[in-house]
Amino acid sequence: MSRFRSFVLLSVVSGNCLAGFTDDLNAAKQNGPQAVAQVQKTYSQSESANPDFYIKLANYWFKLSQEVSISTRPAKKSDIVVADQTTGKEVGSISRQGLIDPKLAEKAPALLSEAAKKFPNRIDIALGLSYCFREENRLPEAAEVMLGLIDAYRKAPDSFIDKEEKPLSGQEAAKSIDNAAYDTAVELYESKEFSERTEKLGLAMADAFPKDPRPPNIIGALAIRANDFKCAITWLEKAHAIDSSDSLVSVNLANQYLNLGKKRKAAAIANSILDSTDEAAKEYQKDAKEILENAK
Repeated sequence: MSRFRSFVLLSVVSGNCLAGFTDDLNAAKQNGPQAVAQVQKTYSQSESANPDFYIKLANYWFKLSQEVSISTRPAKKSDIVVADQTTGKEVGSISRQGLIDPKLAEKAPALLSEAAKKFPNRIDIALGLSYCFREENRLPEAAEVMLGLIDAYRKAPDSFIDKEEKPLSGQEAAKSIDNAAYDTAVELYESKEFSERTEKLGLAMADAFPKDPRPPNIIGALAIRANDFKCAITWLEKAHAIDSSDSLVSVNLANQYLNLGKKRKAAAIANSILDSTDEAAKEYQKDAKEILENAK
């Protein structure tokens, strides 16, 4: 999750909403949240079949929840501490409005959750909901959204539409879902709090997107964290078989070969990284040299 970033969740298609709602919403924005809440209430029935009704309101509430707040309020876990430059003592905090007011933080995901149920084929709405949960550090809920999307994709890969309600090919849908699911899995993994949820998402991705080396790499990384090196090797070898040019996968696999005493295999992979002309491989050349040194 990036800290204190203003972001528009979703784009809308001009003209989809009734002119009255759009005009009233724009006017209400000038008068603040209470006015916007009243417009939402007024049009909640007449615009309930219009996806852009939910998207426009969700964008407003999400942006508001992301606004930075600097105050003398003591810093909480996710806040930035403001300290006195002379004494070093905490004198305040930098936070987001959504972190200060949980009810405000809930408004955008509540709207998008309802929209996702009403318009299950609108891939952008579900992806926006998952992103919203991630930005609010509600990672298990973000994962559940992605698991639902993956399941829907497996059942009907050509059933999704974009914001203009144009059909997406299965390949287009797969790319969008896979990338968003991977971003979610990485945040879950890095949090170190949701290993089972991370594994569940990784397994679902590996099954739905078998040509992507990233899911088995994530599962392998989880096994490494659990000190199950044999399991890690199994999954990392799968990832490497899918794409041997992926340097992150290669480094992970080579390190696990070292853990199991398979120095020749580790050295061979390290040399392949050093010999690679791929620009991305340069980032891992230092790791490859360390692997070679340890493989002697």
